[in-house]
Amino acid sequence: MIKQPLRDKIRKAAGLNFLTKAFSIADILEKNWNHQFIKYMKNRMILGFFRYGAMDKKTGLYDNIGSIEKRILKFKEDGNDEHLVDIANICMCEFVNGVHPKKHFKSIDDGEHAKKL
Repeated sequence: MIKQPLRDKIRKAAGLNFLTKAFSIADILEKNWNHQFIKYMKNRMILGFFRYGAMDKKTGLYDNIGSIEKRILKFKEDGNDEHLVDIANICMCEFVNGVHPKKHFKSIDDGEHAKKL
């Protein structure tokens, strides 16, 4: 569980001072996590193992970014959630064995978020 002073600091920084209920990590994940999506990811990765082999440095042989872009367009066209699962898995492959020359992880908040519809 997140300690109260840290929770208060997070709420204040996020402009959520109106919240009075203490949320545990389990509470948050129950509302903001989807186990079915993860199950689909795992199932597709198992199938991918038999199709492509183990996720190792071979993933650098694939155009992961191009594949992600194509699947986004397909999803926009047909709404098939399978594309989203494939995108997530391809993102994981790129995260693990990506070939971008500037590949790194730096946690930032650039202020760009999904637009509310």
